[in-house]
Amino acid sequence: MKQRRVTMADVAAKLGVSRIAVSMALRDHHRISLELRRKVKRLAREMGFVPDPFLSALAAHRRQRVQAKEHGVLAWINHWKDPKRLRQFKEFDLYWRGASAAAVKFGYRVDEVRWEMDCPPKRLEKILLARGVEGILIPPHGNLIDWEDFDWNKFSVVRFGESVPNPDSNLLTSDGFRATVTAFKKMHEYGYRRIGLTVNGEFDQRIGGNLSCGFYYAQVLLALKPALPPLLTFLKSRTPEEFSRQKAALAAWLKQHKPDAVLVPDIEIPGMMRELGYRIPQDIAVAGTTVLDIPGVDAGIDQHSEAIGRTAVETLLKQMNVNERGVPRHPVRILVESWWQDGKSLPPASERAGAWVPTNPVVQVENSKVLAPRRITLQDIAAEVGVSKNTVSLALRNSPRIRPELSGKIRGVAAEMGYVADPILQRLAAYRHPGNENQSPGVIGWLNHWDDPKHLRSYHEFELYWQGAKLAAKRLGYRLEEFIWPAGLTTKPAEQQLLERGILGLLIPPHGSVKFDWKDFDFGKFSLMRFGMSVTVPDSNLVTADHQRAVVMAIKKIHEYGYRRIGFMFNESHDRVMGGNFIGGYLWAQKLLKMDPQIPIMKTDLHASPKGVAGFKAELDRWMKRYKPDAVLNGFVEGPAYLTDLGYRIPQDVAVAGTSLNDVLVDAGIDQQAKAIGQIAAEMLIKQIGLNERGEPADPSRVLVESRWQDGNSLPDRK
Repeated sequence: MKQRRVTMADVAAKLGVSRIAVSMALRDHHRISLELRRKVKRLAREMGFVPDPFLSALAAHRRQRVQAKEHGVLAWINHWKDPKRLRQFKEFDLYWRGASAAAVKFGYRVDEVRWEMDCPPKRLEKILLARGVEGILIPPHGNLIDWEDFDWNKFSVVRFGESVPNPDSNLLTSDGFRATVTAFKKMHEYGYRRIGLTVNGEFDQRIGGNLSCGFYYAQVLLALKPALPPLLTFLKSRTPEEFSRQKAALAAWLKQHKPDAVLVPDIEIPGMMRELGYRIPQDIAVAGTTVLDIPGVDAGIDQHSEAIGRTAVETLLKQMNVNERGVPRHPVRILVESWWQDGKSLPPASERAGAWVPTNPVVQVENSKVLAPRRITLQDIAAEVGVSKNTVSLALRNSPRIRPELSGKIRGVAAEMGYVADPILQRLAAYRHPGNENQSPGVIGWLNHWDDPKHLRSYHEFELYWQGAKLAAKRLGYRLEEFIWPAGLTTKPAEQQLLERGILGLLIPPHGSVKFDWKDFDFGKFSLMRFGMSVTVPDSNLVTADHQRAVVMAIKKIHEYGYRRIGFMFNESHDRVMGGNFIGGYLWAQKLLKMDPQIPIMKTDLHASPKGVAGFKAELDRWMKRYKPDAVLNGFVEGPAYLTDLGYRIPQDVAVAGTSLNDVLVDAGIDQQAKAIGQIAAEMLIKQIGLNERGEPADPSRVLVESRWQDGNSLPDRK
């Protein structure tokens, strides 16, 4: 028989305080003294108290059921010198609209809080608390924000993009790297061959080099010759002198390299081109890194800004539901996929002779706030139909106890009135079903479909995923179970077994060459989270390391340690599956550090057969002799052993670092924080369960976890 769950009432009785005081102390509420908070937390640990995620979520949702004044409040911080300027940018206005719509859906509202320049952060904090703000959204700001002694532990927080570096919270943004690669592919497909990029170098470094990495990777991927250098823009103060210098630099770059198409992020560049006498698109076709705010450019990247706003609020509410406040242990970057948009500023090359006069669109800003309407309840529907609330509840759950014609009528009235089921209350009802008092609130499954199930966790990295996920699940009151899906088991029986085991959400770890045949598997019955990109279906949210930044960090560290001839060995097909992040990061790091010589990548698709291994070794030997690297960043598990077989001593003849230290036989290189990836994957999955997010999301996102550098004997500091 399972042991009874320790509750807050048990802790309160032991300590001689109220249950409310215990609840507030566990949430670090400022109204409870620090001393009492410490006592409560210590006793809770001793008694084995584990927060119930469903009840925590219920507490966060209590205010959203009846009247607008009872809804939870989220704050949109506006600290611009001219507050009206923020939402004059269409992109940022769509963030606001998406965020407001998502908040309404879950019974919250978003208030714009205009933070005056002379208002100290502590005063802002008091204003937010007085308004009942639980979560904070920080949109992009051109100016840096000095938060001073602002207490982040009183709020959940999410940032849009990386223009505001503090707090180091989770953030939402578009996938700039993939978007740039997509844009270049599309421009190439439309017949352009001399494709250029303008980019603000300082801003690009701040966002991790996404534009430059994508640019250099696309050039290699498409074999663009000549490979044009990017034009580095520097507009900051926007004085007449600065505009004049930028226009001169643009004129020289266009004259020297003669691009037939250019991808631009700066809103001023197309106007400068026209002032220099270039017609768009007759003389030069132009696409934007965002199609929203670049005057006269209607082709390019649609960053899916409204979806970013929606996902930001959903992320914030998930954090609030598990009482995640302040700066997280492992802040993540959540990337939303962008789309390509056709337009007249970049037609197919064969059609661009036609005249088209670009216009500067006028930005219309709607300043009205989206307010959450009163939530429609079961009682409202019951009153309208003239039945009991219980009858409505049974009808909406398709209970056979209600006549079909009455069920249909009730569902029709519910739809007309705009009724939206509260997922937290639904989940709570299932949890509180008679006989379930002492059961674990839920089970999440670790799906193992490997040919040899033991092989999956024989990889140290994947074992750390498991350990991290198990830890996080236990901390949040869940249990992680491995579900071994044997090769002979068909889809529907596998689905049924998962349901019978009470599995609410699925973690899908990497599966290498194993191919899933999902057939008629109903993803809508589970919350989903993938590790990495080796499993492509379902198209769910996924968690992985930030490989692009990790490679740039590693090359910088190797360079800092005194190595100058730095090579890179990586599996080309694997990098293609990963979206080009490894190779793109390496190419940009070479340019960033002005490395001379720039050693080409030792890339191949290694086959495990004796012939394949022999061919790889021969190719590796030729590469080593020709380019003579003094250090190598290695992405092959077998790479160090092959170098040793060829007679190279590590680190005496060549220093070696690994792209992952868990399964590559070197001790220096990139620590991808596999355990943290497992923890975050489980946390994100449980948060999805809390908001009843099941199946494939409308806007799947990639959650990226920052890697760290680890020193080791295989790559000593030469300085």
